[in-house]
Amino acid sequence: IDPEIKHIGEKRIGNDVARGGANFTVWNLRSMNYMEVLAKSRQDNLTEIAGQTLFFMKEKKHARDGAALPKLSIKSFNGPFRRYLVVIGIFSLGNFADAFIILRAEDLGVAKAHITIIYLIYNLVYALSAAPLGILADRVGMKKMIFAGFLYYSLIFIGFAFAATGMQMWALFPLFGIFRGMSDGTQRAYLASISPPERKATAFGVYHMVVGITLLPASIIAGILWDTFGPAETFLYGAVLSFIAAAVFLAGRGKKG
Repeated sequence: IDPEIKHIGEKRIGNDVARGGANFTVWNLRSMNYMEVLAKSRQDNLTEIAGQTLFFMKEKKHARDGAALPKLSIKSFNGPFRRYLVVIGIFSLGNFADAFIILRAEDLGVAKAHITIIYLIYNLVYALSAAPLGILADRVGMKKMIFAGFLYYSLIFIGFAFAATGMQMWALFPLFGIFRGMSDGTQRAYLASISPPERKATAFGVYHMVVGITLLPASIIAGILWDTFGPAETFLYGAVLSFIAAAVFLAGRGKKG
């Protein structure tokens, strides 16, 4: 298995099992509103990114000759990296907060007492599937796995859009967890593979910047669609953007430079 995918997958298992278990404990012991739990989960995501940057990134020491620090710019990156950022940006605009999925579950009759249980199942599937799906990505290729992940996301969100019962949501949540397991680690590993060795830290910083910048507008757009048209249109919006991301990613696969 590729060390990049294995390393990210192992961290994901610990991070997501811990977060899901913490949310479950908070719900049962303190009766916290589940939307507050999800808000805290989003804060944990930002903390996790910062923590990985500070504690998990290993860098060889280099002798410094007093040269000026490089400017923060993507011009020095190759074409595949820049095109990949565009793909991630498009996808992230449709990858709105998990709170909307929780609201969809409640909308279809999933009891509030079961909300954190179903979310815990999602996190467990996500964490436990990361390593085996990383191995699969090594075998079939990261590009194929990323492309398949975008299409799979579209299908899952179409399922969320047209789900009619709470039982269907119980089935969709773990299926969505599989998407997280197949995409998050592979997307980052692919980013590492197309980044210049001496600019990997910058590459990951730019990647997370793009994801972070698009998170807020993605959720705002989703909220407007939900209030104006309804939940089905909200999830179809996410499905369409993921499909567009897949098409742009496929179109750029054969290009070089």
